[in-house]
Amino acid sequence: MQNITLLIHPWISKITHHTPVLELLILVCISAVVVRHIMTYIVGSNKKLSAVSKANVVVEDEHD
Repeated sequence: MQNITLLIHPWISKITHHTPVLELLILVCISAVVVRHIMTYIVGSNKKLSAVSKANVVVEDEHD
């Protein structure tokens, strides 16, 4: 996340005219979007893994 901040800071500074509150607000919004994307990816992966493990349990129960 820090690398993204370092890359976009010059553009944010030009847009906000170095107003600290606006810079902070924009950076917080960008961070929230990135974190939400990452968490959605993690939860989606866990749902897929959970579905696979449930399918394996059902198959194992049928063999008994």
